[in-house]
Amino acid sequence: MTTLTRIYSPTRPTYVDVHFTYHSRSRWQSFEWSYKLGFKIYSRPGSDDYAPSILKRFESGSFDNAYSSDGWRPISYGFYDDQQGWSGRQWKRVEEANFSLGSNDVQDIYKALWGPLEELPKSSGTSNEASLKHRRALVNTVRVLLGAVGIDYVIAITDGEVDNSRSSFALEGSSDRWFARETRKACGLQLKLDPGNEARAQEDRQEERRGREDYGDDSSDSEHWREVHGNDNDYQY
Repeated sequence: MTTLTRIYSPTRPTYVDVHFTYHSRSRWQSFEWSYKLGFKIYSRPGSDDYAPSILKRFESGSFDNAYSSDGWRPISYGFYDDQQGWSGRQWKRVEEANFSLGSNDVQDIYKALWGPLEELPKSSGTSNEASLKHRRALVNTVRVLLGAVGIDYVIAITDGEVDNSRSSFALEGSSDRWFARETRKACGLQLKLDPGNEARAQEDRQEERRGREDYGDDSSDSEHWREVHGNDNDYQY
């Protein structure tokens, strides 16, 4: 599946394109999963700014080089690595992923859609309410891009909230909500449990790459998919 959506600013003569390509397929003893997600800001409207050829190259090219030219910028990608010689009952879930969206990217998107973001005063007297409002505006900017291509992802702003990917399009190949955590980093905030969850996720990925079998030989692909995407109990929020 491939989706290209244009978001027009309600206040400025600018717009943002969001491109999302997604693949998932259940096999008898394995599961195929991959996606690429990127965006492009147009500061001036034009009549000939649609270039499908460059998008086709991003779709068919490598994950690392996707959205690397013609003004496009990467957000994230993810896939199960099936190049380790594992097949059949020897197949193992090994997630490869990257999050490229930075703080400057988020602020550029916000400015393109809604104008300059009011900066917080650099003083100890800045209220928690003002800081929370500032950060929520940035996080919701990322959520607007996700929603434009059909991804419903709740990203926690406070320690009392919970990350929740409610979309049928999975941005993570494990129960670790790293996309939400990395989004918070790009927006200048962190929850209390984020460092511990990140350290645990890194340990899990190292074990996966060493070939650890997370699931028994009797586990079906559908059971595996529910384990990965339907159970968040492994990580604390």
